[in-house]
Amino acid sequence: MGILSGLWAGAKMVLGLGSSTGKGVDNVMTVAKGVGNFIDEQKFTKQEQSEYNVKLIGHMDSFMANSVSENTERSKARREIALLVMRWALAMLTLSGVLHLCGWTEDAKFIRDLVIDDPIGYFVLGIGAFFFGAHIVRAMKKDE
Repeated sequence: MGILSGLWAGAKMVLGLGSSTGKGVDNVMTVAKGVGNFIDEQKFTKQEQSEYNVKLIGHMDSFMANSVSENTERSKARREIALLVMRWALAMLTLSGVLHLCGWTEDAKFIRDLVIDDPIGYFVLGIGAFFFGAHIVRAMKKDE
């Protein structure tokens, strides 16, 4: 009996729609067993977690390999947008620094906060991590 059918049986008993032949306890136990199995399936042992991670890494590796060599118009547009956003962010941070040096600290703080606060800050971080993160990690490993 699946979890949904078990929950449905329990709901019928609570609402009084089920049979009154004394199977209420059995139905409640069936629901509890279904919920318990569902919860147990969500918990991984260390071995299951490592096997899952190995499979996930394999999928991510193939996804990255496919997307790196991809040259469709959509992927070219995605890279162009990423470069545009990163150039904009760097230009705004540079402008913020110049304004700060000129004494316009409130304007500099406003522009800096515009770039680094959410949602634009998360957008810039996401683009940076996706497009440039692998290069940064590789460079860090070479230095070690």
